[in-house]
Amino acid sequence: MPLAAGARLGHYVVVASLGAGGMGEVYRARDERLGRDVAIKILPDAVRSDKDALARFAREAQAIAALSHPNIIVIHHFETAADTPFFVMEVLNGETLGTRLSRGPLSWREAVEIATQVADGLAAAHERHVIHRDLKPSNIFLTSNGGVKVLDFGLARAEIAVGAHAASRDVRTATGVILGTPGYMSPEQVSGESIDARSDVFSFGCVLHEMLTGRPAFQRPTTSATLAAVLLHDAGPLPVDTPAGLARIVTKCLEKDREDRLQSARDLARELRTLTTSNIAGAIAVRAPARRQLAMWASLIVLVILVPIVAFRGRTARMASKTTTSLSTLAVLPFENVNKDSTAEFLSDGITEGLIDALAKLPNTRVAARTSVFTYKNKPLRLDRIGDDLGVRAVLTGKVVVRDSSITIQADLIDVQTKAELWGERYYQASTDPVALEQAIVTRVADALRLKLSGERLARLAPPPTDSPDAYRLYLKARYEWNRRSRDGLISARRYFQQAIDLDPTFALAFVGLADTYGLMGGRERILPQSEAWAKATAAANRALEIDPNSAEAHASLGYAESMQFRWKSAERELRTAIDLNPNYSSAHNYYAGVLRVLDRFDEALAQHRKALEVDPLSPGLYVNFGGTLIDTGDWDGAMSAAKKALELNPKFVYGYYLIGTAYEARHQFRLARDSYRQIDSIGGPPNLARAALARIDAELGNTSEARRVAHELEKEWSAGAAAPTHIAWVYSALRENDLALYWLDKALDNRDPVLHDFIIGVALGELQTDRRYVDIIRRMRSL
Repeated sequence: MPLAAGARLGHYVVVASLGAGGMGEVYRARDERLGRDVAIKILPDAVRSDKDALARFAREAQAIAALSHPNIIVIHHFETAADTPFFVMEVLNGETLGTRLSRGPLSWREAVEIATQVADGLAAAHERHVIHRDLKPSNIFLTSNGGVKVLDFGLARAEIAVGAHAASRDVRTATGVILGTPGYMSPEQVSGESIDARSDVFSFGCVLHEMLTGRPAFQRPTTSATLAAVLLHDAGPLPVDTPAGLARIVTKCLEKDREDRLQSARDLARELRTLTTSNIAGAIAVRAPARRQLAMWASLIVLVILVPIVAFRGRTARMASKTTTSLSTLAVLPFENVNKDSTAEFLSDGITEGLIDALAKLPNTRVAARTSVFTYKNKPLRLDRIGDDLGVRAVLTGKVVVRDSSITIQADLIDVQTKAELWGERYYQASTDPVALEQAIVTRVADALRLKLSGERLARLAPPPTDSPDAYRLYLKARYEWNRRSRDGLISARRYFQQAIDLDPTFALAFVGLADTYGLMGGRERILPQSEAWAKATAAANRALEIDPNSAEAHASLGYAESMQFRWKSAERELRTAIDLNPNYSSAHNYYAGVLRVLDRFDEALAQHRKALEVDPLSPGLYVNFGGTLIDTGDWDGAMSAAKKALELNPKFVYGYYLIGTAYEARHQFRLARDSYRQIDSIGGPPNLARAALARIDAELGNTSEARRVAHELEKEWSAGAAAPTHIAWVYSALRENDLALYWLDKALDNRDPVLHDFIIGVALGELQTDRRYVDIIRRMRSL
């Protein structure tokens, strides 16, 4: 029987029905524990009574939940309440592609925009060995904010009793395993052969064809006739205004032999992205009989794509003969300090970091972030591995030699796939001023990457950050110390940044560095009182913006400072501006994700986390922050995977162990959680983080006297300014002493405790989440 509004499944209250079909019934529901709306899908009766099928559904849900991709619907949980198994998913606003197509076909531009997002979702799933098997318009959702979500991912593997006569129904083999929907199934599905990811590519082609024509590609009056059309007939003609490149993609997707199709969804997404207005505006529409005309235009398109790389006149310049893949993804590897002189280390590191910052501002270019590339420092150069790890096509390597009052730099740009050197040059300068050398290298690399800079972009890149070589050297020393992230390093960084500013009061990046330093000083290190640190960080960032209003770094630093003072609107404004100015700035995406997480906009937060990781894929901190947001959404497995990735990159990263412990605690595996929390102490992590987490475990395991003792100690330390009130609330929450826990959360909110910023929702305060006073604290915090 359908569920009525007000019906309960565990802590979910049904609000309204969203629809029903062969795969079950879907309802909007209210999650009373987390105070958010979700969608719940009740599984069909046949599955509920079949333990094996139910187990397969649960395993499939875990696989889909692990995908965590913006173009795949998020599955939070697979649960059972009142003997009713159900999925808990994100709730979506908008309509299915099927509903949209009922009003007629799409323009080819709309179709490409939607198709690209679908292909991205398929690619992410296929890379995790999940095949959809039932891709069709009704399983693609167009959200009201312009996003696209693939639904029912992989659930077609389960056995359910569904008729196979109507053309819109799912077809089963004799064993009952769903193969797909007639008209969208691949030929190998129809024939009962084994399938792989290329089957989804065929189904994708059917959907793309239907978007362009408004009609299913192989639909016939009966199911058997439809299946025969899939095996024997070509899809109908496309509209006459369909660009040739797009028509070719449709044709390649719909090849009957899977070996002749596009071989992966990743390739499919890449080809769709090439269909920009600039490179297909003049392409002729494909008409079925015009084969000679098609061949002629296809040849012209190939000639345009294979424009040779510009030759360079540099003394040692060399280039590859040709390339067919974009070189607009780049990593600047740490320049080698040939002298092995520790006093010159800041110079080689600083030149690397300066090149990363400058090249990241080039249009249509993605540059791997500092955190990721510096994992390769002082390691053997394995180009293929680096290209795969960072997702880049080219690397810039270099050597720095400092002698007395001169500096020599050898820089080489290499295609990681062909191993060809695209460009190489040696620079010599009589003084140790790296600014001019950086500018020269950036200009030559931009040429080598075949980028056409607009006048506005070029003007913004051209000016050096300072006219003072001495100020820039001090800036490089400051950044070197800042990147150590130690107490002594931050104190030295503040001194060097200030000295650089004293030499050049218009040095915007030095003010940004000073803001970032104060930000860390007021954070977990607690070198300065928080109110003082954040006030100074805000002032420094504002001064940087007075000097350079187009500094993405300054906007991001100001946005972060604002967020740590719980000023959400101004923080979001500054961070969005930073991202608009420099989409390659991973810190801006990361900071923005933190703001969105606090504001209960988890889908947007996860998307920002992924963008940050795309630029900086080897950053342990980014993986842990991503995992923290997954914890908030209830995705324990995803959080665990993110934490393990962080620890692979840095086995001593304490917050990786904290995240794993939190995931275990969420599952009530308290002894495993305790083992992980203990690792924080063993590697010298923040002591109060471990103490508070371990006290929670003591409370859960019945050692309440020890947990209470720790809480009292933390209270005394808070009075001395050495403990966070949120940590105290954690312990009292585990002790189920809600009044005290909420008292300390109020203190945390009043004092803008940065720990509260990161952990307002989650496992550590889970016991409070049904208390209206806790909900009120969250509301007050989000309304600031």
